Amino acid sequence: LKSALSTQLAQRLSPSLTCSLSLRTGLLYPIPSLSPSSSLASSSVPAHISDRFYLGGPLDVRMFRQGGLGPRDGRDALGGDVFWAAGLNLVSDLPGRARAWPVKAHAFLNAGRLDSLQKGIFLHLFLQPAHLPLF
Repeated sequence: LKSALSTQLAQRLSPSLTCSLSLRTGLLYPIPSLSPSSSLASSSVPAHISDRFYLGGPLDVRMFRQGGLGPRDGRDALGGDVFWAAGLNLVSDLPGRARAWPVKAHAFLNAGRLDSLQKGIFLHLFLQPAHLPLF
């Protein structure tokens, strides 16, 4: 069972300044196997690696490389089963004659966390401090 939710709000603060807030969350919960030889409590299998969530990169949590957050095996991203991400952006025209240029000033604050659902660990660990790049 996989579900994700995202929302975004943008507000013009002045004719040349816009602020936006985005929030995303997701949960992947493997459905237990119902084979006759296994009990319901011990029969859940980990999610396939291609089904997991990956977090990091220019469209998720900036300043982290693609798939840079969450569980890893050496340099390889393993993905996760539960995540949240938030972003606050300010976009502005450049002052003076540069307003006509297709170049903007951009400031942002991003945070997020990606974890796996192992051994019954869920929300109490998921809400621990997040990675906060401040740029």
